[in-house]
Amino acid sequence: MGPQAGGAIDAIDVLFCTAVFGALIGSLIGAVILRAAAKWAENLDFPFGDAFGTVLFTTLITFAIGLPIGFVLGASGAGKGAELALQVILLPVGFLIESGMISSRHNLPFAKGAKIAGFMLLIVLLIGIVIGGIMFVVILSVGQ
Repeated sequence: MGPQAGGAIDAIDVLFCTAVFGALIGSLIGAVILRAAAKWAENLDFPFGDAFGTVLFTTLITFAIGLPIGFVLGASGAGKGAELALQVILLPVGFLIESGMISSRHNLPFAKGAKIAGFMLLIVLLIGIVIGGIMFVVILSVGQ
């Protein structure tokens, strides 16, 4: 891997860099959300580094589970419906992984880890609604 003779960047290099930076930036954002969810759900104050590690490990484990399944699904030629079904199936799996990581890394019972993970989902949903609402208003105002 690496630049070829003509200086062109290989698609695998771009994919790798995108995945690494995406995981790091996503984990930074996720750490803020985890800290907010822990404070909101259980009045706990996780250090930022611990929260970052929890979210990063969860991201890596979920990626390691989803990637081979996605490759098999893509190679089978199943189509977009199967990809959507895979995402729907992996959502509760990811929730359980996240709950387990929160409970094990922060010495909490699994139920509290699941509660915090649920609050994380709620926070992400609220952020999505706010961003979606802003985009809706902007699109309507530009169309006028």
